[in-house]
Amino acid sequence: VVVVHGLNGDFKKTWADGQEPPWISTALSKAVPKARIMSFDYNATTDSETRIVGPEGLRRVAYELLSQIRGLRLYPNNVPIIFIGHCLGGVLIQEVCISNFHHIRGILAY
Repeated sequence: VVVVHGLNGDFKKTWADGQEPPWISTALSKAVPKARIMSFDYNATTDSETRIVGPEGLRRVAYELLSQIRGLRLYPNNVPIIFIGHCLGGVLIQEVCISNFHHIRGILAY
């Protein structure tokens, strides 16, 4: 399971909310007991240096997300990846799916 925070967020603000362990880890470990839970962290501020908002910024960060996932998977396998995104994190996940549609078996968006 890969969780992706939204605009102006980070892991602690979005998924932990001051709790230890983070509420997202507690909830997901009950729902999907054998899952490995990871968070993708990126600079989600709207300042002019990051330029996250816009097509090029989204593609750049989506590519970074995909690169990190590929780096964590030691060999190609059939273990599914579940993405959970908040706000802009959901848009980044959509960008990953669009650019890698040939590897996708199914999508559930809520």
